[in-house]
Amino acid sequence: MLNKPTYLRIPTEQDAPYFASASAAEIIVDRLMAAQRRGNLLLHAFVVLPNAVELIATPLGTDMIDIKDELQAHTAILLNILLPKAAQVWDRRFIVKWLDTQRALDLQLQVMACLPLEHALADQPTFYAYSWLHPRYKGCTSPYMRFMHAEAIATPETRIAEALSTALW
Repeated sequence: MLNKPTYLRIPTEQDAPYFASASAAEIIVDRLMAAQRRGNLLLHAFVVLPNAVELIATPLGTDMIDIKDELQAHTAILLNILLPKAAQVWDRRFIVKWLDTQRALDLQLQVMACLPLEHALADQPTFYAYSWLHPRYKGCTSPYMRFMHAEAIATPETRIAEALSTALW
């Protein structure tokens, strides 16, 4: 059990665009928020793409594999009702990466912020409705504050905006 930010990517079976519908994406976001309310994780960032879910979270009292299993289990029934032609929604493959420095965390946040742009889902990261950067999720995610002193931490939105301005321009 590692209480540090951890990146998790869970693709759909054969990278099918099962989460392209608003209903499917809302199910995923709802279950992530519920896991945080239950105290299983501290959610730092998330993006629901048409063919995958990517998130950065600090597991609390569990590990990221259990978080993945719980997300898949708690969404399976609803997704199978919503997507009756999908024999299996979730792929067995997944990626877990421990982020043990502020630099690693910031780089992964930058990559995730750009995903809606890369997949042509939005013109700006804050316009994508299924990303932690969308205004409706303000206050729903928490910055990781153990790599630096709390007073030196900028908000995640500020760090992403600074990183995007230097990376994209």
